[in-house]
Amino acid sequence: INTFVVNAYIPPANSRQKGKVTDSAANFECIHDIVSSIKVDDLNDEIILCGDFNARTGITPDFNTHHGSDPAAAIDEANTAQRPLVIPDTAPISRLRNNQDTGSNSHKKLLLDLVESQSMLILNGRTLGDSQGK
Repeated sequence: INTFVVNAYIPPANSRQKGKVTDSAANFECIHDIVSSIKVDDLNDEIILCGDFNARTGITPDFNTHHGSDPAAAIDEANTAQRPLVIPDTAPISRLRNNQDTGSNSHKKLLLDLVESQSMLILNGRTLGDSQGK
């Protein structure tokens, strides 16, 4: 079993660093490229992506999943099979994500696209210690 940890920081939208406006899409694309380059050879290998993405996702679902042990049940909106994200019934992770922050910003779609493309999920608001999404 291998665990790969990627820690990232995305400046807020329209933030200035050294007089330049940061390119949010390019920043998220860079993270996508880094995560995509990690070779996971075993189904037990994990990639943990953490950090501050300055993204407000509101109550928008962050992934398509089947709760349980049947990965064949994961179908996207276009009714095509995608690499499934299966949450085992015994995992202390809720399928539903609570988020008391119902607002969103321009990073929302960028983060959700990244999460979906990598078959990941946002843990905020669905794990022990943050089940209320504070």
